Amino acid sequence: MPFADSSLDVVAVGQAFHWFSGARAVAEIARVLHRHGALVVVFNRRDAEQPIQSQLGRIMEARRGTAPRHADRTWLGALAASPQFELVGEQRVRNEQLVDADRLVDRVVSVSFIANLPSDQRAQVAAEVRGVAHSHQAPLVLRYVTESLLYDRA
Repeated sequence: MPFADSSLDVVAVGQAFHWFSGARAVAEIARVLHRHGALVVVFNRRDAEQPIQSQLGRIMEARRGTAPRHADRTWLGALAASPQFELVGEQRVRNEQLVDADRLVDRVVSVSFIANLPSDQRAQVAAEVRGVAHSHQAPLVLRYVTESLLYDRA
């Protein structure tokens, strides 16, 4: 990161830590944080028990390939193994997003590994998602759980 050593009070990572090279990211975050700085990691997880989210999950997972998953929580290993950070707080908050069919399609095709598909495959995903949207009553309610983890720099 283009910051001096010990120059930041807080580093916040939203919906991305699972993409990092864990140990390298932890070391770099520790480098730029003050000794008593904080790291906040936030993920917005789909409520897989909700039928519409379950259907969307199947569509997306069929195209995931080798893209990392935040839901498997393997990314936590680098933080748990680091003597530089201590987990001091966790919070989970339920929330909902209201969307129409177009916004639902936009939401799904913007997922990184879907967005990187060839255009014909993205179009197929969009058609499948539109089918899901039309099988539910509008407005579409998407349930999520936002998870926030707070770490102190040791």
